[in-house]
Amino acid sequence: MRSFAAPFARSTILIAFVLTASAQQPEKHVVRASAEASVTGNPDQASLTIGVRNQAATAKAVADQNAVQTAQVLRSVKAVLGSNGRLQTSGYSIGPYFEQRNNLPHLLNGFEANNSVQVIVDDLSVVGALLDAATANGANNIVGVSFGLKDDSALRLQALAEANGKARAAAEAIAQALNLKVAGVASAESGYGTSPVRPYFTAQMLTSSTPIETGTLNVTASVTVTLEVNP
Repeated sequence: MRSFAAPFARSTILIAFVLTASAQQPEKHVVRASAEASVTGNPDQASLTIGVRNQAATAKAVADQNAVQTAQVLRSVKAVLGSNGRLQTSGYSIGPYFEQRNNLPHLLNGFEANNSVQVIVDDLSVVGALLDAATANGANNIVGVSFGLKDDSALRLQALAEANGKARAAAEAIAQALNLKVAGVASAESGYGTSPVRPYFTAQMLTSSTPIETGTLNVTASVTVTLEVNP
């Protein structure tokens, strides 16, 4: 996994004070605080969905045309990709398409075939060249490009640690403000998520030299800390 240069972190805190008492534990009181931390890192992997869409008069004709064109696209993509990623078919369909007419039944106008392939790229420097090669060789449906991390565990742990520290500090501040003594941690809950970078492309937008900006992504963690307190 790549190292990340000086991640930027931000956090928010949600605070609640809860006093609980029950027949089983009449003296138990708790304070609870929640915090969220977001750590920014640099993507090291890209996912592209490249498609070929064709229309023809018959299902067989459109299937044959799509197969030839898709094979050409795949050859060009593999030549650029080399050992720096992998390909997998993500969708395939053939069906009729109709001409829409006002106040009249739709008219069968032929058949349409769609074939899409997901490309996972481990070398971000070739993403632009992959798009160029694909569109130059018949790809006409660039569904999406997103950037992410092969392994987000380091940033996730950093975000969790910061969120935990903020949440516990907030809970302790509540207890201190209420003149309560912290007896220990009653519970802690956490969650996290990653926000991938998703630039938008269409085949018409791509030129002979497609510029790609990978940007940054956020790994966000949230933690709720519940402290047991005594008067």
